[in-house]
Amino acid sequence: YYKAGARQDFNEALKWFEKAATQGRAESMENLGNMHLRGLGVSQNPTKAVEWYKMASAAGSATSGFILGKLFENGVGVAKNSASAFEWYLRSANRGNPNAQLLVGVMYEAGDGTGKSIENAVKWFRKAAILNNTKAQTLLGLIKFKQFGNLMEMMEGFQWLQMAAVSKEPVAQALLFTFDTGKMAKFETSYQLAAIGDTSAMYDVGKMYLDAAERSKIIYPEYAYEWIKAAAAKGEIEAEFQLGKMYATGNCVVQNTTEGIKWLGKAIAQNHAGARMQLGGMYVMGEGVARDTKKGIALLEQ
Repeated sequence: YYKAGARQDFNEALKWFEKAATQGRAESMENLGNMHLRGLGVSQNPTKAVEWYKMASAAGSATSGFILGKLFENGVGVAKNSASAFEWYLRSANRGNPNAQLLVGVMYEAGDGTGKSIENAVKWFRKAAILNNTKAQTLLGLIKFKQFGNLMEMMEGFQWLQMAAVSKEPVAQALLFTFDTGKMAKFETSYQLAAIGDTSAMYDVGKMYLDAAERSKIIYPEYAYEWIKAAAAKGEIEAEFQLGKMYATGNCVVQNTTEGIKWLGKAIAQNHAGARMQLGGMYVMGEGVARDTKKGIALLEQ
């Protein structure tokens, strides 16, 4: 009467759900909660719905605990209460509900309704991710991919993002688009070399982050800056040029023309044509510096 298999009749459904509920059937209690929440066969009564969901949860329903978490989170039928929402999500999560596991992770990550704990967020995202919750796979991947300096963690994060993207999770697809997936093999090799001080590899890692940052500001700008700056400090000519441009244009860093000129000048001292063009153009156009056409043209004609 409630769904398929018979002529839909909410009044009949209500009658039979109530009979089954008196016999301790958690699913019937949950369905009664749904009917009171939505006003199906009865007057809409969220408070009554909460009572049925609590009974269903006490009888073992994981889904009812998840619904109660939502109701407390949004203040429907009860006073809005993040701590109570967390408790109900956690109860449902412990019973294996992947959507509740996802939200427990979200609340741990944000410190909402509970103490902030990235460790616990990862734990619950992983549980939900293993159960193929694509949002959890995305969030777990993002946390892991942000482990700057730990290649194994970053590569695990990339794998979770790939898994979610294959399942058409839009956020994961967008994140992977920002980082050219075709370059991941090069990224892994370069990262390993950069970690032991190879200046060319440092620049390569930074440039891959920079390319990604130009597509998305989500996770890459600070990484691009740190790697390119480290390579520039060791005299890597391309890094000096890129760092100068970043400072001059405010790309991934706070714009600082003085720093931009300094690093472009270092690259020019190593005969970098692009740096001459960049700095020459700045002087000719007066972009971030006092306009000096003569000085600009002299740089452009070198």
